[in-house]
Amino acid sequence: MELDHLFFMTRVEGPEVATLEALGLTPTYRRVHVGQGTANVCYCFENAYLEVLWVTDEAESRSPLIAPMQLAERAHWRVNGANPFGFAWRPTSGEEVGPTAWRYKPPYLPAELAIEVAEASDALEQPMMFTFPGASAPREWPKERRGALQAASGYERLTLQTLWLPSQVQASSALQQLAAGMGAELAVAADGQYAVDIRLWRAGSSSQTVRLPSCELLA
Repeated sequence: MELDHLFFMTRVEGPEVATLEALGLTPTYRRVHVGQGTANVCYCFENAYLEVLWVTDEAESRSPLIAPMQLAERAHWRVNGANPFGFAWRPTSGEEVGPTAWRYKPPYLPAELAIEVAEASDALEQPMMFTFPGASAPREWPKERRGALQAASGYERLTLQTLWLPSQVQASSALQQLAAGMGAELAVAADGQYAVDIRLWRAGSSSQTVRLPSCELLA
């Protein structure tokens, strides 16, 4: 398994967007998810991308088709204790490798495609875990879609470092599988908050660690 992208939820055009751009990241694209009631801004690297996601229409996000994704509930993570993160993976063996999943067919996808959502994601204290059919690394996208990636900042790759969970939350077997497959550490958060440390890699071996969702630069 390898990381396709990770998202975290915030308020509409939340302050995290400005903080990420102050770190030097350049938005690759923005998208409105028609029929799902959400929108995003994405920062793409050669191997994966970071998505900042928010709800634009809560009624739409709670419609019968969309409600099983619990996006509206995750959007209120600051008050209800939900996990604000989501992780999408790509199989690396040529086979579909991952936890047991159910199929989600949002209106913005072609009718023949579906997102495979891990059943463990139904528990709001777990992150959303899913995979897309035919997903590929941004470096393989057509130039008009990938743009310059993060060339302006000098960053090339994004990797997961640590997934932080409150002490009362037990990582599901699906999350353990996901973390192990993508080389990330699972750890207990002393402050009781969900967080993810990502590493942003420049050419060569230099890197910086950023903690999400605060977007705090750690090193």
